[in-house]
Amino acid sequence: LPPIILTAPFRGKDIVIRCCENAQKYEVRSGMNLADARALAGDALVLPFRSDLEAHAVKQFALWSYRFSPLAAPEPVTDLR
Repeated sequence: LPPIILTAPFRGKDIVIRCCENAQKYEVRSGMNLADARALAGDALVLPFRSDLEAHAVKQFALWSYRFSPLAAPEPVTDLR
């Protein structure tokens, strides 16, 4: 699988918001410019970061985890915006 990088615009540039472990092997990190990330992992699949989808997934995971603990709750998602 190619490295996967999720980006969002920030102050006129695309910034890496999330990246998979495979991308991290190329030294790609959250917060870096997309241009720098592409220089490190040129074959990466770059997609727009969707905070609404991430929030939904976190909520679904918290609901699933209630079966193991009554104290499960999602934390607010934070990003560079």
